[in-house]
Amino acid sequence: MEITQVLSNMVLVDIIIGGSTGERTLEADDFVREVGKMLPPSTFSWVSKARTDAKRIILRVGATRRVDNRVRGYFVPLDRAQAVSDELRMLRDSFQTQKAEFLQELPNLGRVIN
Repeated sequence: MEITQVLSNMVLVDIIIGGSTGERTLEADDFVREVGKMLPPSTFSWVSKARTDAKRIILRVGATRRVDNRVRGYFVPLDRAQAVSDELRMLRDSFQTQKAEFLQELPNLGRVIN
């Protein structure tokens, strides 16, 4: 089997969760400069969990695509792509709900830093 035949049966999937490419997860103290509050340390754990869950969904059937030793997407077999996409959509919907709840509660989180 030639490599072009294998690649023609794959799709490339990329995920961006929380406005991040996964390079760095927000930390609670990142907001001190922006909103003048110190947020609880676990404030953004739901972002990390969503990113981890998305990778887990993809890697059950796919493989990472590495460029310069960094992950630059995931190869998923074409015949599994729709199922992966459906699971990622459910994860996205859950993430959006959690994000909306977070943004609604943000004014009430943390303590003011002088």
